[in-house]
Amino acid sequence: MRFFLIGLVIITTINPGSAQTTKFGHVHIGIIMQSMPEAQQADSLLVLLRDSLLQAGQARVLKFQEDYNTFAKVYQEGGYTVRQAEEGQAKLQQEYAEIQKAEEAMDEALEVRRRILLRPILERLDQAIQDVGKEGNFTFIFDASIANTILFAEDAQDVAALVKAKLGLK
Repeated sequence: MRFFLIGLVIITTINPGSAQTTKFGHVHIGIIMQSMPEAQQADSLLVLLRDSLLQAGQARVLKFQEDYNTFAKVYQEGGYTVRQAEEGQAKLQQEYAEIQKAEEAMDEALEVRRRILLRPILERLDQAIQDVGKEGNFTFIFDASIANTILFAEDAQDVAALVKAKLGLK
């Protein structure tokens, strides 16, 4: 059955009598995104958010380093009992774990914000590509920004200029 379907696909795409021709196009979505003002604005907002989150996290890390250095100095001088040393180590380990959780939460918050900001931009870009595909009678338009998706493109048309025109970009 599988070979029948593959054969059918080959026959319908190679058959010279078929009325429909196969037309391929490609576009580098990353380059298009870089030229979109709204994508540049989203990137700037994400950098600001990342920087503010990092600044808050850095203060916490600096305090942890101070606490650790103080603990290590007193411990090396023999200033703690065994129980005090164990409690101090446990407290430092807990604080370190909390810092790691905060970093993970920061990364997740950035990713959520990134998706929220980029969704309308990607939808607009997708619509422009869909329109170019329909208006240009393309069978397929490939994303050239994904590694190893286009190995040979002589018979394909770069539709970047058409997509940019649809988006009102130069």
